[in-house]
Amino acid sequence: MNHVKEVLKKRGRLQEGAVADITIFNPESVTDNAIAKIGENSLPSTGIPYVIVNEKVVVDDSKIQRIPAGVAIRNTSTD
Repeated sequence: MNHVKEVLKKRGRLQEGAVADITIFNPESVTDNAIAKIGENSLPSTGIPYVIVNEKVVVDDSKIQRIPAGVAIRNTSTD
């Protein structure tokens, strides 16, 4: 668990040397398009024009960019 705590210390702040994912949106225009129907339960939300993950723009002008950007944080310790 200590490994995860150390990793998280550098995340979630807009600060030089920190790691933060940024979502830019107007809460008045976001729409959840997923519905409880197989095949339509994972439709992406609309109204989120920009998302930045690990310094890579993964949503640009509301268009999803098919680029790998995220990194999983895993607890690999046994304590």
